[in-house]
Amino acid sequence: ERFVYTEDVGSSSLSSPTTHRKFLKSGFATLIGLDWPHAVWTGGHASLYMSGYNAKRRGPVRCQLGPAFWGSVMDAIGTTEIVLALLMMLGAALYTSVGHAGASVYIALMALFGLPAPVMRPTALVLNILVSGFTSVRYVRAGLFRWRTLWPVLIGALPFAFIGGGIQLPGHYYKPLVGVVLLIAAVRLLWKGSLRSSTEISDIPVPAGIVAGAGIGFLSGLTGTGGGIFLSPLLLAFGWSEARIASGVAAVFILCNSVSGLLGNVASVKALPAELPLYAVAVLIGAVIGTRFGIGTLASTGVQRALGLVLVIAGFKLIGAY
Repeated sequence: ERFVYTEDVGSSSLSSPTTHRKFLKSGFATLIGLDWPHAVWTGGHASLYMSGYNAKRRGPVRCQLGPAFWGSVMDAIGTTEIVLALLMMLGAALYTSVGHAGASVYIALMALFGLPAPVMRPTALVLNILVSGFTSVRYVRAGLFRWRTLWPVLIGALPFAFIGGGIQLPGHYYKPLVGVVLLIAAVRLLWKGSLRSSTEISDIPVPAGIVAGAGIGFLSGLTGTGGGIFLSPLLLAFGWSEARIASGVAAVFILCNSVSGLLGNVASVKALPAELPLYAVAVLIGAVIGTRFGIGTLASTGVQRALGLVLVIAGFKLIGAY
C-alpha cells in the first residue's frame, strides 16, 4: 500500500529525496484505487502535479508526475479492468441509443470477466443510475417523453423494486435468474422485428400499468437491472407508446426503478469495486455518444446483433450451460 515516485530527471532532481508524510489522497488516486500514505518527490519537469503535504515544512508541496507514474497507474488499474471499462462504454452507447441504461450488458460483461455475484448487482445499479439520469435529461429535453405513459407503471414498480432489491438470493439462484434476463434482453436485440409497435397508439390502462410495473419492478430489483428491457417491448407490443417516446419513458423509468432497487439494499454498496469510478466515466462517455444517435438516428443493426450475441453467451454461462 505504498507508491514511491523515484524517476531520475537529471540536474533538477533533489540531491536527497524528501519523503512527504500525510500525503493527501487525491481524486485521481481514489479513481485508480491507490493508497498514498507516503510519496517521494525527486524534482524535474512534468505537466501534471499532485498536491501533497510536507510534514517537515508544515505546508503544501507538489509532486511531479512523469512516465514512471503513468506506468504505475497502468499497473494499478490493470489491463483487464481497462478492457472491461471500454466494453461497458460500448454497451452504454448502444443501450442509451434506445433509451436504456445498459444494466443487462454490464452484468453480462462482469459475468464474463469473472466478477462475483455480490459485486455485480450493486455495480450495475449504480452505473444504471448514472447513465439513466443523463439519458433521461437528454430525451426529456428533446421532447421524447410522455408522463401519462410513465406514471401508471411507476406506481407499481417503485415499491416492488425496493422489495426486490432487499432480497439477497444465493449465487446458485441469482445467476440462473439473471441468465434468463440476459437471454430475454438478447431476444430484444437479435429479433427486433418481432417487437414492432402497434399502428394505433392509446393510453396505457391504469390497472394494467400498475400490475405490469409491479412485476417489472420486483424482477428488476431482484436482478440489479433497470427494467427497460421489459418495459419498452411491452409499451410497443400493446400500442401504448410510439417507439421514440417509449425510449424516453424507459429512460426515466429505469432511473427511478434503479434508485428504488438500490435503496432496498443500501448495505450492498459495500461490495462496490474500487474500479467503479473508472467504469462510471466509461459508461457516461458511452451515454453521451449513444443519446446523440438515439435522439437523431438509430444505432447500427450490426452492433446490436453483436451485443445480442454477447448477452446470449453470458446468459448461458450464468445458467450453467458451459
